[in-house]
Amino acid sequence: MRRYGRMANTRTRLRTLVAAGLALVAGLPVAVGDTLLQWDIAPSLPSSAGTTNGSLPINGAGVIGITGTEITVLGSAAGGATSSDGWRWYDGSPRPIDLDGALANENYFEWSVTTNAFTTATITGLGSTSFRKGSSAPNTLGLVYSTDPLFASYRTVSAATSIPGTTATDLAAGLAGDLSTNAIVVNPDSTGYFRLAYWGATSLSSGAIWMGTAADGNDFSLTGSFESSVVQRTLTWNGVAGSPGSTWNNSPTNTVWLDGSTTTGFNAIDNALFPAATDVVVDPAGVAAGTMTVSNEDGLVSIGGGGIAASSLTKTGTGTLVLSGTNAFTAGSTVSAGSLQLESDAALGTTTATFAGQRSWPEAGPLRSPRRWLPAPAG
Repeated sequence: MRRYGRMANTRTRLRTLVAAGLALVAGLPVAVGDTLLQWDIAPSLPSSAGTTNGSLPINGAGVIGITGTEITVLGSAAGGATSSDGWRWYDGSPRPIDLDGALANENYFEWSVTTNAFTTATITGLGSTSFRKGSSAPNTLGLVYSTDPLFASYRTVSAATSIPGTTATDLAAGLAGDLSTNAIVVNPDSTGYFRLAYWGATSLSSGAIWMGTAADGNDFSLTGSFESSVVQRTLTWNGVAGSPGSTWNNSPTNTVWLDGSTTTGFNAIDNALFPAATDVVVDPAGVAAGTMTVSNEDGLVSIGGGGIAASSLTKTGTGTLVLSGTNAFTAGSTVSAGSLQLESDAALGTTTATFAGQRSWPEAGPLRSPRRWLPAPAG
């Protein structure tokens, strides 16, 4: 079952979702054609302008340092029928007849892609994405790109791709235009902006549908390669003991971590290890990490404040982890020993939590704070 609920503040505070289990050699890219970011198009979305696809994109396997926004539709008329097959939208008034008119009339979907300070993203194509339409619905799409959020100037990636008709059709090849020979490069610490314009309707009451039925939740994606100039490390927390504790952020000058015996700051792709009782105050802006492991054998590891975006959370050791805030662990959470105490409903995000391999949430029932979970006994 696909899950679409997201906390609103997660969208603004958790900027980077990273993949686990990678030890990148500086400058090592993934192969061209790999998925960089993928979006889930939720079925039955409202047609009104300002609606989003329902969730932030996630990285393809092994991709780090690249984030994206939700997809937002503009220009679409409100009040039209929704579709269980995907995202139905309608033309606005006045009805544009070409790409320039659609952009001027704000008839488009928009999203952006951002790289961190260590990563270059090269976009060379689009993953499979399908559309269908009613007889008098918007019938043509065009994709443009800009480094300017206001699109004072832009590049036309594909000028006009037709939506054939009522049968869902994969339009990725047409919409990708010249990307295979003229790639979009998003340099480190930069943002690129996309607009997918639509036009050609002969009626305001007939809608087109961006299909949202992919079994793996990958209804639209950007493909290409990335290159990282930073090595992922596993760092050990070395903050001050006792309340209120030290602050965890992604500043290189906040040297509350140990890389072996050397103090260091925490990069957004590093793995975080908390081996002993401590208090951790997460920066209000949130932090990003690779994996997060709490292994205290006694006492409490208390982590709260801003949101944490990590690929996974693992609790080992017989001590207790007290977790609060609005967090996102994209590959889920595992408690194999000790106990987990939740101080907020969103502390584990929306993915599966497994307790000593015996039971899991959401199957075990909703997690509500405050609540304490112990791993089930073996056997």
